[in-house]
Amino acid sequence: MAESTGFTDFENVRLDPIRLIDCHGEPHPFHFQRRLLGDRVALDAFELRGKLRAG
Repeated sequence: MAESTGFTDFENVRLDPIRLIDCHGEPHPFHFQRRLLGDRVALDAFELRGKLRAG
């Protein structure tokens, strides 16, 4: 996709998850997904609960 749109500076890097602690002291790990949308880049953050995306 990057090559076909001329967006040659796109580098597909993997971002490490981060862990946030809620007000009850419970940890919540958030994962990231980068997506190339034509000439734009989207970054999604999501929490996994079991095997499902949440939050």
